[in-house]
Amino acid sequence: MTLRTAFGCGLVAFGPVVALFLVSCARYPLRIILLALSAFFWLVGLLISSLLWFAVVPLREQLAFGLVFTVLFQEIVRFLYFFLIQKVESGLRSKISVTEAEREPDTSVTTYAANSQADVDSDIPLVASKKAFLNHNLIAYTAGLGFALMGCVTEYIFLFSQLTGPGTPMQGSRPGAFFLLAALDSCFMSLSQIAWSVLLFRAYRLRKYLQIVIIIAAHLGLSTVSLVNDLALPAPELLCALLVISFFGFLAWAFFAAGGTVRPRKVARSD
Repeated sequence: MTLRTAFGCGLVAFGPVVALFLVSCARYPLRIILLALSAFFWLVGLLISSLLWFAVVPLREQLAFGLVFTVLFQEIVRFLYFFLIQKVESGLRSKISVTEAEREPDTSVTTYAANSQADVDSDIPLVASKKAFLNHNLIAYTAGLGFALMGCVTEYIFLFSQLTGPGTPMQGSRPGAFFLLAALDSCFMSLSQIAWSVLLFRAYRLRKYLQIVIIIAAHLGLSTVSLVNDLALPAPELLCALLVISFFGFLAWAFFAAGGTVRPRKVARSD
């Protein structure tokens, strides 16, 4: 029974994130590379926070201490990932500018951008605009997906170990409800990572400092509120509801910030 519960809750926690990976990244090698790179950055942040937690002996038993610094280090490595992408874009732009300057102009041939539309559709990144050499929204989404996958894995490991032990007593009128709520918390917290990456990358690029503070504060606040799981009912249910509401709020914000619209697109027809 506990093993079936563990796999069922695992599908709840990992299902949406894995589905997004299979649909949007699995077929594109460059996106997988960027996703793996973002996951590596996330692990570096977790390693640094773990070293800090291990070094500060008096506060090892305080979950809030480790949680706050883990979130802060996650945001630091997210910014470092963005900074690395900006450096890559700058280097690519300089390289292409030098190449185009050395190339002899040919008026009989129409010169396009460094990539064709087929390149954009087939794999990651490049767009035809000289102002935005890379597709920042796609890179931010891929980075957020890497953060989401690693966050979901680390959050669910403890839950999985508790569920698959030699004996797990289920107490109360709703046995196993806590595990389902914990899986839902992991699911929506990991999905929020994608929206936060899209919003933060845009805020970093446009230097919108107020948005940066709001998003990081929301990440820190939601992570800290998760400590109420130790309290009695209905604290876990309220936490799950809060995570669901906040996720859809950030999802809508990220959708419109990335240029999305609810209006139907008009398709030009040529007869």
